[in-house]
Amino acid sequence: MPDSVNRKRAKRLEPLPSENSCELNRRIREQSHATKPTIASIACFRLVSRASATCSAKHALVWLIIVSGCLTIGCVRSHYQYGLGKQFEPNTRELPNPLTTGGREHPRLDRMERVVQYPIKAVKKWFRDPKKPEDDPVVRQEQTLQVVQQYLAKNELQDVYIDVRQYDPKNQWARIKANPRISPFWKYTGGALKVATYSVFPGRVFHFDSYDPFSNTLSINSSNPKSSLYQAGMSKDYRSKYFQGTYAVLQNAPYVPIVQNANVASDVLTYARIHDLWELEKELYPTAYAKLASSVVSDGFLFMPSSIVLPFYTSPLASMAAGAIGGASGYLVAKQQEPYVLLARERNRTEGVSSLFR
Repeated sequence: MPDSVNRKRAKRLEPLPSENSCELNRRIREQSHATKPTIASIACFRLVSRASATCSAKHALVWLIIVSGCLTIGCVRSHYQYGLGKQFEPNTRELPNPLTTGGREHPRLDRMERVVQYPIKAVKKWFRDPKKPEDDPVVRQEQTLQVVQQYLAKNELQDVYIDVRQYDPKNQWARIKANPRISPFWKYTGGALKVATYSVFPGRVFHFDSYDPFSNTLSINSSNPKSSLYQAGMSKDYRSKYFQGTYAVLQNAPYVPIVQNANVASDVLTYARIHDLWELEKELYPTAYAKLASSVVSDGFLFMPSSIVLPFYTSPLASMAAGAIGGASGYLVAKQQEPYVLLARERNRTEGVSSLFR
């Protein structure tokens, strides 16, 4: 790398002695391109549609995968919006979220879980650093639950049910019927379909975290804080809509998932930045960018005239490829912003120590 580039980088990262922490944080946010990804997602979506309409099937597929790399713009906002906004009354519930853990034993589900998770654990063990101690899954899940509960409490979402490794379709259906935010029509259509999916593909087996807007339930089946926090962000996005059932059904329509994933990614990344959770924020970038890229590509396929002649497995494979590219883009963005975040943290710590001796 040329010396001129290194001198420019060193000069850019060098803190000014006359700046206070607020001014430094403002400059860091500007240098890290702290913009909301909705505009980038819309631009990528339009570019995918235009490219797929003018290119052949082969070239359009290449365009779809390449466009997913356009989502390398930072998602962190300069401020964070707590709660659901002024259009909703603040939640007066002071009790913690209703929590259900474990539940009764399910021998069949447990056997299925061991079969499904065995190759995944083998691969992780193969690539794991032997010098790094292995995390206790119980402790990791407790930390995950703590992160989610703090997020929901700060955003006044104490009415969201939290299920930890729970499988109870009857209880899910009872919550759907008791949910006042969902109209009866959507309860017996979209809600019934959700219960059927929940019953056939239990998240407890596949370690999937999810939020169900029909039953207002956040299901935590993994020990992954970034995945659980992202789904908690989904609950905030759903709860901030007046017509929650209609909004949930529209997630199967084009473009809507792109906007939702952009909003959720911006919310959880800003939350982690504001609360100085850099290790969590660094893990969130690949997850958020992978979901954004996958949404752009999967929706772009619907506007491809040549998608009819392509094999049925082309769309999911392209979405997986786009997710991988988006995850890699998120990893690079995290690496790019890490020096600025650590510099701000060190500057704030130094100023705090200096104030003690004044």
